[in-house]
Amino acid sequence: MSPVDNANSNNVLYVYTNGNPYGIAEDIVFSMPCRSDGNGDYELVKDVIIDDFLRERLKKTEAELLAEKRCVAHLTGEGNAYCDLPEDTMLPGEM
Repeated sequence: MSPVDNANSNNVLYVYTNGNPYGIAEDIVFSMPCRSDGNGDYELVKDVIIDDFLRERLKKTEAELLAEKRCVAHLTGEGNAYCDLPEDTMLPGEM
C-alpha cells in the first residue's frame, strides 16, 4: 500500500514546492509534510511548527537543491548551466 493510500494519515512525501506554505523556493522537488485523503491525493500539512534549527536545515537543503538545479539547467531548458556546488555537501555521518 502506498503512503498516500491511508486516509487522514500524515506522511512526508517528495513533492513539487509550488504553492507551499513554508517559504521554500518554487519549482523544485522537496520533502514536505502531507496528509492523504485516502484516494491517492494529498494536501500539504500547513500547521507544522518549524523551530530555528529546522529552518536552518531546510534553508541549507533548499540552497543545495537550487545549486543542483542550476548545474543541469542546460538539460531542462532553463538556460545555461553553471555549477557552484561546494565540494562536499554531505552532512556529518552521511555516506
